[in-house]
Amino acid sequence: MVSNHLILGAVLLEKSNDALNEQIKSNLTPEQLQELKDFYVERLVDNMSTKDLVAYVTDDMTDYVNKLSPVEFFEEGYNYWEDYFDEIVEDFKGGQSENNLN
Repeated sequence: MVSNHLILGAVLLEKSNDALNEQIKSNLTPEQLQELKDFYVERLVDNMSTKDLVAYVTDDMTDYVNKLSPVEFFEEGYNYWEDYFDEIVEDFKGGQSENNLN
């Protein structure tokens, strides 16, 4: 007997993504699909090592801050470092002038 998984795999290869999207949507409610996605992420994260989690978060945060404008990045940095923000920016500038967003 052929498993449903093998049949689904064969079907996936034969259909376009649009047709597959419609088939999935007709077989799962939006809530069921979201629950399946959440379960996938939960299991994926549960099975990651601490090293893998740190690498993933570091990559994700790096991508996030690289997409920010300089002003948005300074706002993020200021909110994170608060009273130490100007001192930290000065350290990176080699002790030049104060960097106040106000």
